[in-house]
Amino acid sequence: MPIRLAWEAPDAGAFINTATPALVLVPSREVDPERVRFELAGEPFEVDCTAENEALHCQPSAPLPEGEAQLSAAIPRTGRELDTHSLY
Repeated sequence: MPIRLAWEAPDAGAFINTATPALVLVPSREVDPERVRFELAGEPFEVDCTAENEALHCQPSAPLPEGEAQLSAAIPRTGRELDTHSLY
């Protein structure tokens, strides 16, 4: 069964007053935080995650661009992505 990811924070379309916001993802089952891959506008984007209280708490390693950003998270397995969710 695929692992589903749900964004808990920040909300899609939210105004964020920091270039390195805290990101919170809730997987449908336990997952190694090292397996989560992020993309910013379709390009790999480095984000550090830890697992706490059934959620993944993540912090971008570099600032997000000013304005609207398309950030996605996925959990790859056997060469394909199981599930991707975007934050705009």
